[in-house]
Amino acid sequence: MSGQDAFSVELARIAAAARHSNLSRAEQLRHALDRVQDGGLEPEQVERARRLAHQLAGSSGTLGHPAAVSPARLLESYFTPGSGIPDATADEALAAVLAALQGQPDTTL
Repeated sequence: MSGQDAFSVELARIAAAARHSNLSRAEQLRHALDRVQDGGLEPEQVERARRLAHQLAGSSGTLGHPAAVSPARLLESYFTPGSGIPDATADEALAAVLAALQGQPDTTL
């Protein structure tokens, strides 16, 4: 296997692992959204959800799912106290993240 082929294989492996992690983050954010909409989260839980959305945005953009970045950033803002972003908008953002993660990663350089 050439060096370029080995690099492509490794990049695809990393992108797949990142996708798995990001799907897990999205699932955790779904639970956080549900809890917010059912009565709220404790401040530390809100901060954890904000950090998850931040990690999701960064990882998605870096590792092959750029279409997930903008909606993940919106979720990060949603979990920032005082943002005023409607619940329905956050739900739509999460759906957009999930749709983007279902697509094939862009592992081209």
